[in-house]
Amino acid sequence: MAPLKADADTEDAGAQGDVHLSDTSRGPERSFKRRIVSGAAWTFFGFGIQQVLRLGANIILARLLFPEAFGVMAIVNVFLQGLQMFSDVGVVPSIIQNPRGEQPEFLRTAWVIGVLRGALLSCVALVIAWPVSQFYNEPRLLVYLPVAALSAVISGFLSSSLFLLNRRLEMGKLVTLNVGCQVIGSGTMIVWSLLAPSIWALVGGGLVTAMSRMLLSHVVAPRPRMRFEFHRDMAGEVFHFGKWIFLSSILGFLVARMDRLVLGKYLTLADLGVYSIAATFSVAAVEAVQAVTMRVVFPVYSHYAREAPQRLRRQTVIVRTGLMAVTLPPCWFLIVFGPELVDLLYDERYLNAGWMLQILASGAVVSAVFIPIDFVLLAMGDSYRFLLMLISRSFWLLVAMVTGGILGGPTGLIIGFAVSPVLYYPFLAGLVRRYNVWLPLLDFGALFVSAVAVGVGFWLKGLLVPILN
Repeated sequence: MAPLKADADTEDAGAQGDVHLSDTSRGPERSFKRRIVSGAAWTFFGFGIQQVLRLGANIILARLLFPEAFGVMAIVNVFLQGLQMFSDVGVVPSIIQNPRGEQPEFLRTAWVIGVLRGALLSCVALVIAWPVSQFYNEPRLLVYLPVAALSAVISGFLSSSLFLLNRRLEMGKLVTLNVGCQVIGSGTMIVWSLLAPSIWALVGGGLVTAMSRMLLSHVVAPRPRMRFEFHRDMAGEVFHFGKWIFLSSILGFLVARMDRLVLGKYLTLADLGVYSIAATFSVAAVEAVQAVTMRVVFPVYSHYAREAPQRLRRQTVIVRTGLMAVTLPPCWFLIVFGPELVDLLYDERYLNAGWMLQILASGAVVSAVFIPIDFVLLAMGDSYRFLLMLISRSFWLLVAMVTGGILGGPTGLIIGFAVSPVLYYPFLAGLVRRYNVWLPLLDFGALFVSAVAVGVGFWLKGLLVPILN
């Protein structure tokens, strides 16, 4: 296909030039390090605020709605996320990693791909709604799934310029946007639940969140302006880089959401809703690591992979140590005090989430240690080995869950999901050794410290409980 519009706006070129001039006028290395620190600080701050907002909304909605509502939405969200992952061609990583990622033509080509992808996802959701409702024996999914999937169409129009903020580590605007949209979406769910408590409150809130994020993306990152402009060569670069990302995303989805896919079949919707409450807490630390890794660490890795590969190992040590210092202590707390936390925040319908939270938080410790290693492969442009890593991870997840299910039923499935990251570690280590970033002392040291911290926590808990009672 010939370019729909080949010329770039003069204002776009000027804006782009300002960025490069400002970077070079200050010491490039000092400026980059300053942006790393600022980007990490903004990301952690934003993630913390979002978790507080999510937790607050979750507690309120749990009292206004019923566990089955969270169970139904858990299934809906799993399939929506699955469709997103199954159609991921690596647009966002391409913008961050590609040397041409700053060019308006490249960004507009990526935007066109996103628009078409969003429309395709909505159509697929409409097609799969009936078989999904039959598989889970839940007729309501026939309506909720296609309606909720309209968020994919809306998100397809998200401005690609937004991802330039990520590439440049300018996280302030991005964090403000995400927090603002979460406030809008959560507020919509709560007000809707107060006026007409039903699953539609959760579906409608999701659509409002997607719409607000899409509209505000064109305000927060206005240049270059998005319009339909397609360049074959640039699209080819996106698809070439994303050919392994596509398969990796499918496997990444299975790794992250296989628990809900499987448990949705074997648990009642009420029990699945309880499990989703536990998962909301346990995945917080993992999602924090994923957010910082994708938004800050990946650009950092990519920078050093391009500019100073010999310094990549040292930066990996610094980055991962800092991440673990922030994210592991909350996991330790949840392992020790999970049941007490659930008992404090929720009514008796959700009490089983306590022991589930302890199991899931134990797995979150391992995941929080290992996740930042993965993105070294993408930063080096080695999306093939990134795919191999996810194949291994998916295989061991399946083995762990099947074994757990056979030995312990639904509880065994949950345990298998939690312990699976340990099983794939040897393969991960083998893949990253070629880039000299395998750090066994750091990895095992973090797990040892975690075991000691949790042991001390249970010992202190044993001393305090009789006194408090």
